[in-house]
Amino acid sequence: MTIIQKRKVVYLRKKGESYAAIAAIIGASENTVKSYCRRNGLGSEAVMQRKQAAGEACDYCAEPLHHTPGAKKKRFCSDHCRMRWWA
Repeated sequence: MTIIQKRKVVYLRKKGESYAAIAAIIGASENTVKSYCRRNGLGSEAVMQRKQAAGEACDYCAEPLHHTPGAKKKRFCSDHCRMRWWA
C-alpha cells in the first residue's frame, strides 16, 4: 500500500468505516486493509472501544446506541444487556 492509501485507511477507520468499504474506496483487497488495521491498532476492537468511550455504543454488546435528543444518554441498547452487564 502507498502512503496515501495508508492515510486514507487510518482516516476512514477512525470514522467507523468497515474493512470492505475502505477496500473499495482505496482499491485494495479487504484482507490487506484488515491486516494493516490490526497491525496498527485500528482493528474492530479499537473502533468499538472508541465508540464506547464516546458513549456511542452499548457497554455490554457494543451495538450502536440511538440517543433521543434532550434525553439522558444511554449506556446499554436494551434491558437485556443492562441486566447482563450488572450481573
